[in-house]
Amino acid sequence: MIIHKLIAFIGAVTVLGLMSLMYPSVASSEIFKCEPVGEPKVLDISNFILSQGNTMVFSDVASDQLGWNVPVDKKWFCTNFARVDYTGQNTKELLPNLEVTEVTGYVTQQACKDSDRSIVNIESIVRNPVSWAQSCKDLLKTDFDFANTEVIYGGLPREVQEGTAVPAIEGWVVLKLTITLDPNAPDILVDPDQVTLPLPDLSAGNTFDDDTGTYAGDGHAPKEVSIDAMTFGPCKNGKECYLRVIQEAKSDDTGEKIFTTEVVDVREIKRNSR
Repeated sequence: MIIHKLIAFIGAVTVLGLMSLMYPSVASSEIFKCEPVGEPKVLDISNFILSQGNTMVFSDVASDQLGWNVPVDKKWFCTNFARVDYTGQNTKELLPNLEVTEVTGYVTQQACKDSDRSIVNIESIVRNPVSWAQSCKDLLKTDFDFANTEVIYGGLPREVQEGTAVPAIEGWVVLKLTITLDPNAPDILVDPDQVTLPLPDLSAGNTFDDDTGTYAGDGHAPKEVSIDAMTFGPCKNGKECYLRVIQEAKSDDTGEKIFTTEVVDVREIKRNSR
């Protein structure tokens, strides 16, 4: 089975797989080809951050980001579903007075040889991001009501915001993304006075066009995505646990999906007794 599904229900019936969201099943190979030329232009990470989180599908209090899980079989399509705040936005929304979260990173843009497209590399690094995880079996029982299905790790976003749940906020996350950029794409950024690139919102509410291999309406073609995260917080039984998320995927020059790593683990931290 191919990589994790990003489970996003829009209305009651629409399900988007992460790779159907980020990678095409049918697409023109030309949009994935890019031989970088010239010196890259280095831009602030705000070019990426400010274009994210424009929808709310997973939670009624935390703006959307990509969610992660690992498929196992046909009966239970995944084990755990996890969210780790790779932009810092969710932490601000749920814990506005928290001052230990730090967002760094960069965006680079470079021209493509023999094409009017350009290639963009993004790396977003967040120290002490809010994170949580749910069981896919529990989500199935609630018809994928992400906002109200109990968590197995961290705190449910609404309860964290209300102060009735202990959040998981210690640790780190690194998101890396490579896309080819359509120069004719419309500017969809939140604050065009501060940023220069019309980058796509990766969230669940942003649809992907399988026929063109691009995000609907903006013409950007994703080539690679990876996330590496390690956070620490409470399990639902109150014990100290950690969440480990590692996901790597890419599309080759023909649009073929290539998946290498899929990890979403929640484990109790064992302390040596003396």
